[in-house]
Amino acid sequence: MLKHEIETVNGNQNEKNRGNQKRHTAPPLSLEKTGNFLSPLPPKTTTPINQNNTNGNHSDEYESPEKTQTLPVTNRSYRDGSGKIRFLCGQPSCTRQVPRKAQIFCKRHDPNTSTNELEHEEKLIPKNDTVHSKQSIAAFYFVHSNTDNPPESIIKKRKYEALLPLLKSSNLSLISADKIVISTTSLLAHQWTNVVTFLRQFPQVALATNLNVNNSTTHLLIDDSEKNLHCTITKKIVQAAARRHIFMVSSRWINECIRLNAFVDERPFEITSDSHTTLRLSVQDFQSKKKCLFNDPSSTTKYGFTIECRQCQGSINRNEIIELIELTGAKLYNNDSAIDTLIVLCDTNEKNLNKIKEKYLHITVSNIKYVISDFLLKSIIKFEIQEIDKYALH
Repeated sequence: MLKHEIETVNGNQNEKNRGNQKRHTAPPLSLEKTGNFLSPLPPKTTTPINQNNTNGNHSDEYESPEKTQTLPVTNRSYRDGSGKIRFLCGQPSCTRQVPRKAQIFCKRHDPNTSTNELEHEEKLIPKNDTVHSKQSIAAFYFVHSNTDNPPESIIKKRKYEALLPLLKSSNLSLISADKIVISTTSLLAHQWTNVVTFLRQFPQVALATNLNVNNSTTHLLIDDSEKNLHCTITKKIVQAAARRHIFMVSSRWINECIRLNAFVDERPFEITSDSHTTLRLSVQDFQSKKKCLFNDPSSTTKYGFTIECRQCQGSINRNEIIELIELTGAKLYNNDSAIDTLIVLCDTNEKNLNKIKEKYLHITVSNIKYVISDFLLKSIIKFEIQEIDKYALH
C-alpha cells in the first residue's frame, strides 16, 4: 500500500518536470536568404504538372469540380395580386413576362430567337379596333410565352394549346380595363370571396360607390346559381336595365377572368331572363340601335308620366321612379308638356282610383292611362313598351 503511494507521487513529479522543460520547434525545411537576412516571403513551391494539364492532387480518372460561373438573370420582377412573384423581360421598355428568373429576355428581345418564332408571336397579338388595357395585353403575352410552367391561376392540368382559342381578340372584353366599374346584387358568400380575388388580381378595376348602380357603372354582377343565366329581379337590376350600356352578367364572369388572367367577353355571361321575363342585352354601339325606350326620335307617340303611387315593388321610392322615367327618355308631365299619351302610375289598390281620376279631369291630354307600376318596370327590363291595357286599372 505504501509502496503504491510512493510510485504515484514520483509519477506526478516526472510529469511536472516534463511540463517545465523548454519546447524546441523543428527548423523550417527550406529558408531563402537575402544577404544575411531571412526573406519574409513564403518559399516558392512548384507543383509538377502531368500530361493531362492537372496538378499532382488530381486523379487521372476524373478531375475535381471547378467553380461554376454564375449566369446573368433578369432583375425586373413584381408581385401579382395572388402574392406570386412574376419576372419581366430585362429590356427596360418591355412589359412582357418571362417564365423564369434565369431567362433574361422575352422572345422578342432574345438575340437567339429566330425570325419565324417572332412572326408567329406577332400573329397571336390581338389587332382590332377594340381598346384593351395594358394589363390585358400583358396577360395575353404571358399566357402565350409561358409554355414551360403555366401559373396555377390559369389551369394546372390543361395543356397550353387549349388556352389559345380562348384568348383571341374576339373573346376579350369590349370595355377597357381602367374603365370597368362593377356593382353587385344578391351575391352569396363564396361569390363575394371571388370578387375580392378579382379586385386583387386586377387592381385597375373599380367598385361603384356604395355598390350602387349609377351612370359610371359598367358591370352588374348577379347570382345565377339556381339556374344558369336566370335571376330574380331586384331594384339594382331595374336600374341597370334602364342604362343600356351596363352589362348584367353572372358572377361566373369574374371567375373566368381570374382563371384566364384576362378580361374575357361578357356576352356569353349576360343574364337572359328571370322566371318569366326576358331581360334586355347590353348595347355598346347606339348608332345603329334605339337608344331611348320612350320618346325616341323615331317614335311617333310622345309619352308623359305622373306618379300617384308611393313606391314600386316595395323597394323603389319616388325619387328613384323619377330617375327611371328620365332614363327611358320620358319626362314628368306638366301643363306645358306636349304629349300624346299620359301614363299615370298607381298602386294596385283600386279604392283611391276615383280620387286620382278627378285630378286629371281638366287637363288637355286626350289619352290618359291609369296603370300599375309594373308597366314601367317590365318595359325597362325588356326594353320594349308593353301593352298598356294589360296593366291598366279600370
